[in-house]
Amino acid sequence: MQKQNGILLVEDSEDDVALFRRACSQEGIAIPLTHVGNAAEAMRLLERASAQPDSQSALPRIVLTDLKMPGPSGFDLLKFLQCRPALRTVTTLAWSDSGRESDARKACELGAQDFFFKPAEPENWRRLILAVEQYYDS
Repeated sequence: MQKQNGILLVEDSEDDVALFRRACSQEGIAIPLTHVGNAAEAMRLLERASAQPDSQSALPRIVLTDLKMPGPSGFDLLKFLQCRPALRTVTTLAWSDSGRESDARKACELGAQDFFFKPAEPENWRRLILAVEQYYDS
């Protein structure tokens, strides 16, 4: 796990991970990034980090999770985060390519501070990365 000021990207699509990393690089954003491929792995990692004596330095600053993944979903991860007081300090953001407003509403009801539709165009990747950077800097 990176130091607290990093991002935990929970995403099963290697293509989306590569696009996210490339967009960060193109914008000159050097936020530490840890990637896990599913929500179960993220839960294990976050549970271990929150159990450390200095958990705040072990936790990511932001969790950005895909909502639609095999196994436990991003919705399940959001519920997991809400049920653990030690993890409520982590900024949670959700994204999906479903295009369904109901997914955005549900994610925010489950504690996500913001929701993004996965970008299809390069300019939209830029906007997403800049929005994530604003959460990182706040």
